Amino acid sequence: MNDLPLYDQDVDTATPPEAVARLRAAIDSADGLVIASPEYNHSISGVLKNALDWASRPFVQSTLSGKPVLTLTSSTAFTGGVRAQAQLTEVLTAIAARLVHRPQTVIGSAHQKIVDGRLVDEATLGFLQDGIADLLRLIELSYR
Repeated sequence: MNDLPLYDQDVDTATPPEAVARLRAAIDSADGLVIASPEYNHSISGVLKNALDWASRPFVQSTLSGKPVLTLTSSTAFTGGVRAQAQLTEVLTAIAARLVHRPQTVIGSAHQKIVDGRLVDEATLGFLQDGIADLLRLIELSYR
């Protein structure tokens, strides 16, 4: 996502920038997505928001429209990024993605639960595995 230019409707043409075309193709080829974001200043990351802006076009015909999506946020705060989670849900609802309906998937006190890039908290890991199972069920329903 670091190669994506800032969203600019003037350059979002039938021939978008190469990094945008790759992002859209990757989303299109996926059966479902897990979208994760840290919480920065009570919000999703700017990099993620930019990617969602590119991926959401053209409206209603985007590769995200109707795509099953599980969301996850994290924060060093005990709240685990619930404010970012709410914003991410709002953005994906506007895009018409098919969100996995379940309790929010958040990782609070992430600095204690993630060690050397690995989630070490068993309770959180189990909750995330349940979320993935719910995503797979939603994907399966999409093919019926």
